[in-house]
Formats: sequence, C-alpha cells, structure tokens
Amino acid sequence: MDERYTMKNGELLTNLKEAQSIIYKMEDLASQLKSAQMAQGIFLFLRGRIRSFHPKRILFFVSILYFINVYFATKNNYNNQLDAIISEQTYEALLQEVANPDVAYEAEAIDTNALWLNAIVSTLPICTIFYSIVAALLLLRSKHISNRSKRRWNRWKDSYTASGIPVGQLIEEGAKVQEMFQRNFLDVWYPKDYVYPDAIDHFVSYVENGEATNIREMITCYKRDKHNEQMQETANDMLEKLRNIDSKLSNIQRSAAAAANAQAQTARSAQKVEDYLFND
Repeated sequence: MDERYTMKNGELLTNLKEAQSIIYKMEDLASQLKSAQMAQGIFLFLRGRIRSFHPKRILFFVSILYFINVYFATKNNYNNQLDAIISEQTYEALLQEVANPDVAYEAEAIDTNALWLNAIVSTLPICTIFYSIVAALLLLRSKHISNRSKRRWNRWKDSYTASGIPVGQLIEEGAKVQEMFQRNFLDVWYPKDYVYPDAIDHFVSYVENGEATNIREMITCYKRDKHNEQMQETANDMLEKLRNIDSKLSNIQRSAAAAANAQAQTARSAQKVEDYLFND
C-alpha cells in the first residue's frame, strides 16, 4: 500500500488515466444495466398485458360468467315458480277446508321438469343477449388495448435490444470489470472511497496541473475543493435566504406605509367632516 505515496509523477498520471477509463466503463455498464432492467420490466409487463387481453381469454372469461349467471338465474326462476305453485295450492286447500271441511284436499303433483324447462327458456334469451353485448364491447376494447400495448412492446423491444446485450451479460461483464479493478487498483494503490467519475476527474486534473504529485496530495486537494464548494453553496443559500428576508421586510414596510397613508387620509376626512359640522 506504500506504492500510492512513492509512485512517480508520470507513472501516477498513466495509472490514473487507466483507472479513469475503467471507472467510466463501470459507470456506463451500471447505466446500461439500469436501463436494460427497466426495459425488461416494461417488456414483461406489456407482454403479460397483451396476453391478458387476448380474445380467447376474454371469451373464456365471459363464458364462465355467462354459465354462472344462467345457472343462478335459472335456479332463482325455478324457485319462484315453485313457491308460486305451492302458495296457490295452499290457498286452495284453505278454501276447500272452509267450504267443505269433511273432504280432504288432494294437491296436484308438481311437474318439476316442466318448471326447470320453463325457467331455462325464460332465462337463456336475456342472459345470451346481455353477455353477447358484454363480450363484443370487451373484444373491441381489448383490440384497442392490445394494439396500443403491441406498439409500446415494439418500441421497448427495439430499445432493449439496441445494444444487443441482455441483462445477464451486462451483470457478468460488470462483475468482471469490478473484479479486475479491485485486483489491479484498489488492492494495490487506488483509494477505495473515491471510485466515482467526479473524484477521478479531479485527481487527473491535479496531477496534470502540478497541484499534486501523489495520492495523499490528490485526496487533500479534492477534500479542499469539495469543502470550498460546500462552503460556497452554504453562502449562496444564506444569501438567498437574506434576499427573501429583505424582500419580505420591504413588503412589510410598504404595507405599513400604505396603512399609515390610509390612516392619515381617514383622519383628514374626519377633520373635514368635523369642520363642516362646527361651521354650520
């Protein structure tokens, strides 16, 4: 680790530029990986969206709803007819008991098959018309959504495959570059806390301009510049706050002056009224 402080100036600059190219390559790979992962996520979402709105899926879904609705509507219709017949027979039994209590009432047998057939015949047309309309509307809507999703799919597909590098390959290549940088730079001479473009750009600039001749001096210069930048930002923030306070004070002063003028005008008006009354 002592090499970082004893490296010659020319050698240091050469190694810094090599590290600079690798750091930028790692940043570029990270950016490509982020874009590819985002594109892949949208890619899979659009593919699932296209599949979800496939006409066969819609017809299958509507068919399930249709048969469920037909079953329960038919069953409800059947129960209503059966209740009506039973109520009618009960009413007739009561009338006969009142009119002729000695004769037992014999109810007619209920033809359940005829009731089921009647319930189905009365339910099917309404359900068929309703769900046909629903299926037609959903198919029209799904065609619009599928076409729009396919257009987006194609755009993201072109964007995703533009570089010709899939996500897995980007991850593998990035791991290799990081391992190489760790082995040849971080483990030998480059400071681990400064592996980002802004730091390496400043390091190269310091060596080229003669401000630093070793890693220790470069880090010192970088910390100095960052501290100065932070102090400048703090000063700018304070100056902006002072400007805002000054603006608010000016507004308060103008409001106070306007209030004083209004009060003076009111006093003059009152004096005029008083003079008019006393003169009379």
